[in-house]
This record gives sequence, structure tokens and C-alpha cells, in this order.
Amino acid sequence: MTAAGVGISVIRYMFFIATGSLFGFFLGVVILKNIPAAIIIAVSAFLLPEQHLAGKIAQKREKIISQLAPAVRIFYAEYNDTPQVERALLITGDRISAPLGPILYLSGRQLAVGRDPDEVFADLAKKLDFYHGRMFAQLLRQAYDDSAVAPLFSRLATKIASYQQLSKKNRSNLAYQGIVARLLNVLVLPVFLAMQYIIPETASFLIEHPMGRIVVTICFASILVGIILDRMLSEVQL
Repeated sequence: MTAAGVGISVIRYMFFIATGSLFGFFLGVVILKNIPAAIIIAVSAFLLPEQHLAGKIAQKREKIISQLAPAVRIFYAEYNDTPQVERALLITGDRISAPLGPILYLSGRQLAVGRDPDEVFADLAKKLDFYHGRMFAQLLRQAYDDSAVAPLFSRLATKIASYQQLSKKNRSNLAYQGIVARLLNVLVLPVFLAMQYIIPETASFLIEHPMGRIVVTICFASILVGIILDRMLSEVQL
């Protein structure tokens, strides 16, 4: 919850998820009279909020990645001027906006007050939990003891900038597929309910006939598949 930046307690979050899942199961049993579909709807209602939180975390991580290259350049310039990791981190954190700036500033403050560098940079690596972020934390740890590694920060900034260009191109190529997947997820239930009002004869087929029940189950199973695909696309984009 904290990583996603959502201002809601875990208890309330779990209550809303449980309520949504129970409502989905009730919908499947009472209205659709389809136990397999009811289970699928309940599971989907449980996973959709998780998918939303995962999206929030992915957006935050993407923002941090976009900030990392300029942050490394600022750090490199300051560290070259005065080879003190804590000072360079404080200045970098002050110049870079959230979410990355406060993370780096906190690491600098912890070093300044005498906290164990191994613990500080291990915590930083956890917060920057992606390849180039962990590499930056490792370089910082080395730079704390040996200023000779300073040129590696310039190389790292170049690599991050190249990665960002490729990542941006990849996101633009996958954006359409992600929109279609989310749209299909949203439309399944409204289309199903609308069909019963537009063509009333379909209700008896979809609810009472075995083949109709199978069709309904497959339709709602597509929501589950859509959630999984959307999550996979999000991971690929990063």
C-alpha cells in the first residue's frame, strides 16, 4: 500500500476487496445461476484492485527510472567536485523532485548522521528495485570507500539514458494492446446484461442451457485472462 502511494489502511482495503468478491459471487449465483462463473467473477473482483495497485507501483517505478539518469549526472558532478558521497547525495536529492529526490536525500542524511553505509545502500537498493537502480546503489557503496570509481557514474548515466529511449519506444508499441485488454475487461459484464434486455430469449439460453453456461463461463474467464495479460504487458514495458 505504501509503495503504491494509496492512502487507505490495509484493513479497509481488505474489506473492500472481500465485499467486491462476495458481491461478484452473489451476482454469479443469483443472477447468472452459474457457479463456475461466480467463482471467476469473485476471483476477478479480488485481482482487479491488486492490478490497480500494481499499476500505481509501476507508474512510480517508471517515474524513478526517468529521473535516475539526470540524478546520476548531478551526483557525478558534485562528487567530482568534492568526493563525499553523503554531500553529493544530499545535493542531488535536493535538486531532483519526488519520488526519487526524497529517497536519495534520505540516504544522504542517514550517512551524515553516521548510519552504517552497508545498511544505507542496502535500503537504497531495495527502494530502487530495478536493474540500474541496484547498480547505482552498488556504485555508491564503492564510491564511499574509493573515489576512483567516479567515472563509472558517467557511464551508468549514459546506459540509463539509452535504456530509457528503448523503454519509451517499447511502451508506445504496447500501449494499444494494453488499452484493448482493459476495454475488453470492462465491457464483458455490461454487454452480457444488455443482451438479456435487447434479446430476452438469450437469457434462458445463457442461464439454463448447458452450452449457454459454458459460453458465460468462457466470457467471464476472459476477464481473468485479460488481467493477467495486462499485468504481463506492464512488466514488459518496464
